[in-house]
Amino acid sequence: MKRIALFCLLSALLLGEAHAGPLAPSTAEAPPASWDGATPLPLARPSKSCAAVRLGAWARVTCVKLDFVMDVRLLGGAHEGVSFREAKAEEGVHVIFPMHPGDRREIAVATEVPVLGYTVEEEAKVVISELWLPGEADPTIAVATYP
Repeated sequence: MKRIALFCLLSALLLGEAHAGPLAPSTAEAPPASWDGATPLPLARPSKSCAAVRLGAWARVTCVKLDFVMDVRLLGGAHEGVSFREAKAEEGVHVIFPMHPGDRREIAVATEVPVLGYTVEEEAKVVISELWLPGEADPTIAVATYP
């Protein structure tokens, strides 16, 4: 748990708030209701349990076959437009967020850690990061999974 707390603190300090660029979706624009027609979005660090798709300025990262998901939280970056949904058919979670130049965002999926007794503990099982550097044509999205 100390590793996660330190990781969260460092991430929040390093990432800060993202700045909207010219391709930013309006804050009133909602994520797509249907992902039909979405194209695969390559991950900089591919994962067996997660895949990403893109529809316009929106990304959806779906992580499947996870243990019991306790929480999905934004560790750092802009929160506007970020949402999390249960992926019932895939037994996982959808993480949805807008993408635009200047983005820096990090999201963690925490799962339950089996312990004896009456306490419930969790740890980060998946960490999703999005970084869109100035001058780059597309964002870099990486997924780190932990055993």
